[in-house]
Amino acid sequence: MGFSPDKAQAKDMRGKLGIGANTTLTGAHGLTVRYWPTRRFGLEIMAGTTIARGSDSGNRINVAFSAKFSYVLREIGRANLLVGVRGVVAYVNDDNFGAGENTGGADIANSYVHPAVEAPLTIEYYFSDAFSVQLAAGLALSFVPKEGALLGGGRLFGDIHTAHSTRNFETVIGLGSGGLFGSAGFTFYF
Repeated sequence: MGFSPDKAQAKDMRGKLGIGANTTLTGAHGLTVRYWPTRRFGLEIMAGTTIARGSDSGNRINVAFSAKFSYVLREIGRANLLVGVRGVVAYVNDDNFGAGENTGGADIANSYVHPAVEAPLTIEYYFSDAFSVQLAAGLALSFVPKEGALLGGGRLFGDIHTAHSTRNFETVIGLGSGGLFGSAGFTFYF
């Protein structure tokens, strides 16, 4: 049994728009909008946020954005095998963090940005023409700011005291799933 180009055609999602939720390899998560302008190329935009308001502990705002471009390598039954590239940006603003608690006397800004770039290999399984689930693993390159990591291949919105560790990594390169099951998501198509 040999490889035949006509048997390797991707599921035709051209012109389909979908909404859903996703998690990135570096740990950002949020609501997504996906669109397939051509048969093989797709675009996904993700945004997520949490706002924590406390009477004596200040306010904390966490935001994550990502943009992903996907290319369909192969259709496998009811699934598409995708390769892509994703840019991720996480932002935190904490009114209480610069006040000296757990900063060790260091002058640390109370708001900063943490960027990352990913190259996920994704399986998108279609339960129907209107619903799919995605699972991904791949490469991630994370540019950790001096204030500490927001993205770590796990929860984006971790505890403020663990997010600002005393270890100062500048760049983190990862190969794998980004967690126990990699990143996962779902999409409803229209």
